[in-house]
Amino acid sequence: MATKWASTKWEAVKERMTGSPGNDPDASLEANLENADPELCIRLLQVPTVVNYSGLRRRLENSDQAWMVQFLELRGLDLLMEALERLSGRGCARISDALLQLTCVACVRAVMNSSEGLHFILDHQGYVRTLTQALDTSNVMVKMQVFELLAALALFDPRGHRLALDALQHYKSVKKQQYRFSVIMNELQASDNAPYLVSLLSMVNVLVWGQEDLRKRDRLRQEFIGLHLLDVLPRLRETDDVDLNIQCNAFEDSLMEDKEEMERLYGGVDMSSHQQVFSSLFTKVSGSPSSVQLLSILQALLLVDPNRAEVWSALELLADRATLLSQDGDLDSADCLLERLLPQKSLSANRRVRTIDRAVQTRLQDKDSPSATPCAPSSTLPGSGAPPPPPLPGSGAPPPPLTWFWASSSSSLTWFRASSSSSLTWFRASSSSSSSPLTWFRGSSSSPLTWFRASSSSSSLTWFWASSPSSLTWFWASSPSSLTWFWGSSSPSR
Repeated sequence: MATKWASTKWEAVKERMTGSPGNDPDASLEANLENADPELCIRLLQVPTVVNYSGLRRRLENSDQAWMVQFLELRGLDLLMEALERLSGRGCARISDALLQLTCVACVRAVMNSSEGLHFILDHQGYVRTLTQALDTSNVMVKMQVFELLAALALFDPRGHRLALDALQHYKSVKKQQYRFSVIMNELQASDNAPYLVSLLSMVNVLVWGQEDLRKRDRLRQEFIGLHLLDVLPRLRETDDVDLNIQCNAFEDSLMEDKEEMERLYGGVDMSSHQQVFSSLFTKVSGSPSSVQLLSILQALLLVDPNRAEVWSALELLADRATLLSQDGDLDSADCLLERLLPQKSLSANRRVRTIDRAVQTRLQDKDSPSATPCAPSSTLPGSGAPPPPPLPGSGAPPPPLTWFWASSSSSLTWFRASSSSSLTWFRASSSSSSSPLTWFRGSSSSPLTWFRASSSSSSLTWFWASSPSSLTWFWASSPSSLTWFWGSSSPSR
């Protein structure tokens, strides 16, 4: 049913796109561009008038593939979008501005009615964002055309669906709205124009059915329901408009179908019911050690302001990613999971290694424990050259103090980070491979560091020896293979 409905709706939207507006304000006011080449049309776009736009629209509608490609290559669509961007947000207090904006959108519509134009727009995210900015107007005809174009784009290609969602998200950010679908729901609640309401509800259905994944589709639909769409539908039905009732039925039918499928997949649990989902989760973890973490999570969520949409969205993204990572059997610690969840944070920390101060080192020390297993970093320490070889025992004075260490390694181990508030107390290994033999080491020291013990998954690296009567000056690795030596220099004054 979903495929049939989507196909039918695509034909309806395409028909709305290709058909000429019933009340064309420019029918008798247009430049004669019937045989004009793309260069002439581009020059006329430098003078944005209703007459020029109306003539261009007619030329675009009757153009062949080669003409359209040349028009796009000459930045014709860019000029239209720039004009639309200038007109957006004015409020169109003057009739001339309203007509100019309407005819400009009609030209964009003519471009999108061609295969070349649609593919060109799909390859450029900025066009869709600029088009969506035209929604900031009181001109219902302009908004209706924009929503129809977004719906057609979303139905045409999965990339178009993503671009439509991205454009709505961008509009939300620029216009300081709370939710990405606020602009749609605000119009649905405020308008009584039946054709416009049909376009709005068509947009809703297209966005919902454009999600092939059942869970994502249900989540997107719940965004509209959370904005009280189900409360609006009865009022929409009262208009007795045939097309509007078709769209209402399409939304409700798809809702029931997905609800039944979700209950079948989740053992009878209504996944649209907060209470049922929570009860099922509580039953699942009750009596297990995980119930402690669940309670902690719930307590933390109680502190989050329900109006902080960006916080809830971030939590949702983290939960989704954690769900995917939970299927990875190689994750053996919470630290590994966190680093996979927030890879950019880890990368940023690695890049700051050379300038990190003691205060940060102290916090790191409090945070980690000897039993923790470090994860592989995303990169080696940038901008560092190979250090000199270590001095042998009794060979003289130690080198100048350092705050980090470099491993000379032929395989996976690349660098170490010292964390210390006085003398060096422990090290963390940064490894580019999960199979690295060295995983971490712990310094045995009550004041100055005197020796290290390596916790190793193979026999290659077994231990380190520190030659130091007061503070750490260097290390020597006992290793027949990958790690050959270390250079360490530490002073309590640092």
